[in-house]
Amino acid sequence: MRLLEQYQQQNFTVSIFQWNGKYQVKIEQGPLIQEYKIPEDRISNGVDQIKMLVSTDFITQAKTIFDLMGSNLIDNYKKTIE
Repeated sequence: MRLLEQYQQQNFTVSIFQWNGKYQVKIEQGPLIQEYKIPEDRISNGVDQIKMLVSTDFITQAKTIFDLMGSNLIDNYKKTIE
């Protein structure tokens, strides 16, 4: 797996990898990760097109998912210690 680019967008770390005929977009916030795989043949302009895909709207939606993931983790953790 080859790291093509890594950057900060809002409070997230976005990493773009190329591996096995796919681009992988990894978005991290603290201990949580979201990862998306996109076939290379769907992307004509490489990293620049991926960065356009990971727009402000995309990140806003990712934040909503991170909030749900965090709540799920905390709720289930609490159940295990009760």
